[in-house]
Amino acid sequence: MSQHILERMFLADGTEYGISSFIGGRTGSGKSYLMTELVNEAVKLPSFKDARIIYVSVKNESYWPDIKPTSSIDDLFKHLEKNRIGVFYPQNADEYESDLDDVISRTFEVATENEESSFCIIVDDCNVLDKFNSQSRPSKMVTKASIAGRSFNIKLCLCVHRIGNLPRILNSSLNAGIVMSISPMDNDYAKKILTLDLDPYYESLSENQYSWAFVDLLKSNTTLYEAI
Repeated sequence: MSQHILERMFLADGTEYGISSFIGGRTGSGKSYLMTELVNEAVKLPSFKDARIIYVSVKNESYWPDIKPTSSIDDLFKHLEKNRIGVFYPQNADEYESDLDDVISRTFEVATENEESSFCIIVDDCNVLDKFNSQSRPSKMVTKASIAGRSFNIKLCLCVHRIGNLPRILNSSLNAGIVMSISPMDNDYAKKILTLDLDPYYESLSENQYSWAFVDLLKSNTTLYEAI
């Protein structure tokens, strides 16, 4: 797997590439599995030696069987003191947003105290979060992490069922993304809002199960890949 893709997706290095990323695809397209495989490859790289990956799963599912999930932010960051990847499960549907905000807030605190470290917060199923859509504003902490996170070596990776779920206020803070099987409406949205033409790849992504495309939003380039 290309080191460049892994760093663009998950490494918060303070550069122009250190801003947020996304993974978009329909339910069952393989987003979570692909993300897990890519993260497992990423943490093997020397450039990730001081990186910590925080996986927030509102559906309480994880593909890391050897990592014990927690719903305690204190336990999460204690785990991350000695481990590269941590899994956080919000427990109450009415508190998903506040739980995520608390994770982000603590990440900023820890990043301030550990300037040599970097953090990638992967939020799966963002579409269930309140006000996480193209017409609304996400929470202040999500916005802060997306827009100001680069200065603290913090990156968000947002996993959505539809590219059109991405709030427009965050679009300028996206450096790259991965697209899997998507809706035709997402093609139109990507072209109109992200200046990204996915039409040449739509058929292949739809017909070849678990195939995916890496999109470079800074250079408007797209590269197609077969399933991992």
